[in-house]
Parts: sequence; C-alpha cells; structure tokens
Amino acid sequence: AAGNRTVTVESSATPGATLLTVTPDLVPATDTSMALAGPAGAMTGLVLNDSNPPVSVGRAQLRVVNVSPDLAAVDVYANFGRIVSGLATNASSTYILVDAVIGGSPYRFDINAAGSTTVLLNVPGQTLGSGSVYTLYLLGSGGALSGVLTQDR
Repeated sequence: AAGNRTVTVESSATPGATLLTVTPDLVPATDTSMALAGPAGAMTGLVLNDSNPPVSVGRAQLRVVNVSPDLAAVDVYANFGRIVSGLATNASSTYILVDAVIGGSPYRFDINAAGSTTVLLNVPGQTLGSGSVYTLYLLGSGGALSGVLTQDR
C-alpha cells in the first residue's frame, strides 16, 4: 500500500535481531526496490524507484546501482562506451536506453575509477533482452567485488 511503510531487515542467523529499519514513502501505482549495503551494525538501505514504461523493440533499459563500499565514484562502460559517469557509492544512475542483444555479442561492462582508465571490475557476457528492464548492482568489497545483473521486467 502507498504511504510511509516501515521495512525491517533481520539477521537470518539470529531471527529477531534487527540489522536495519527504513521508512520509505511508497508512491501509489509504482514499484520500489531496496538495495542493502554494509556490514551488520553499519548497514544502509538505498530505496530505488523502479521504471515501468514500455521499452521499444530492439532496446533495453538499464540502471546501475553502486552499493560497494570499496567503489567510490565510478564510470561504467558498456562494450567500451561510457554510459554512466561519476556514480558514487550508495547511489543509482538514471535508466539508460541501450540496444538489446539480438543475435549479437553480449555486453561487457567495465567499471572504472571515475575519470580514469583503471578497470576496477569487469562484468562480461551479459545479455539484455528486447523490451526488458535491468539493474546492474555493483557490490562486495576487497577481492570479492562483483556485478550482478537482474531483470526487473
């Protein structure tokens, strides 16, 4: 239901142990996602308004969400073309229209330190379907940095 709602995140190892409580204001007739970041005791929640408009045939819609504490501002490249600039930690890009992968090579996403050619993370082999909406989550820390592509619609 729309309005202010309380969302509580609990530890699966210790049911009832609250790790985070957020109170997003949910808008009617929309979808909302939440990305969690940080360790127990210092967890944060990033509330994201999802996009639902129709996407043209042959195109896909993509946003990038940076919830890695080790990735400060980053630039994101799709097949070597920059699609996002200076995405900070605990932030989301706007949705970007990109070509869908139809019988061609899948996307390779490179995450670079903002303004540099230093690749911090590579996410190869990602297929974006025609008319679909995706979120690429940047997460993890240290040697466990990763990119997880989810199909939202």
